[in-house]
Amino acid sequence: MSAASQLQASASTKEATRVCELGDVQYWEAFYANELEQFEENPEVLEDWFQRWTRPHLGRWLQQTAGCDVERLRLLDVGCGNGEFLRELAHKYGFRRLYGFDASIYGVRVAKRSFVQLWDESVRKEVQLDLQVSDVLTYSPPTSDGHVEIVHDKGTLDAILLSGDMAKVHAYIGRCIFEWLNPIKNKSMLVITSCNCTAAELEHLVMSVFNSHWRDASDQGGSPGCVLRCLEEVPRYRELQYGGQRGSAVVTSAWTWQSPGDIIIKSPTSV
Repeated sequence: MSAASQLQASASTKEATRVCELGDVQYWEAFYANELEQFEENPEVLEDWFQRWTRPHLGRWLQQTAGCDVERLRLLDVGCGNGEFLRELAHKYGFRRLYGFDASIYGVRVAKRSFVQLWDESVRKEVQLDLQVSDVLTYSPPTSDGHVEIVHDKGTLDAILLSGDMAKVHAYIGRCIFEWLNPIKNKSMLVITSCNCTAAELEHLVMSVFNSHWRDASDQGGSPGCVLRCLEEVPRYRELQYGGQRGSAVVTSAWTWQSPGDIIIKSPTSV
């Protein structure tokens, strides 16, 4: 093998190793432990995962989709990390009932310290915020009915996919749509932003889990009162061009529970 080929192979191996690390909770423990240390020295260092691509489009789209119910709707941020996206939703887009959890104890510590040190006092007084250390297979929203109206994932599904545990992927998606959301509540919504999947791949993943659960429920003599449908209008992000191909680094897809037979209700025009 030539020297150039060896260097290329070595670089590819290192990149593959780094990508796989993103699916390991220990990677994120180290990541957020370092961020916590930096935060104690300079609170302004916090960044939101994917913010270079999704800001301000995703938050604005969620606000427009929520409409006049933005202060009432309960939103769960899965894998909330340092809580920066929750802070953005509260300060810029008017959400007031917010929930978040992360597998990293250090990530949640940063989020809690941020709430005390960086959130405006006036916003803190108005917001109902719950932050927990938990795994996607054990978390339950601490709400009166155990549900929320919006489940938001920005990078968590990617991390689980990179771990290679497809059983956990399917179980996680099932919890999103059948447990955290209420299948009999019209218009409750799952939103996933990914840098690892195309919109078509996300659609296949989510709907395959939905169809499997639907068949199981039907076999047992029952089924959800609503139907899960993919929204056509979702946030669009700036595109890159490489090798004659165009595309964005991240993609957002969304699904909503709707009454059977309803005309698909489009969410606000993408921003």
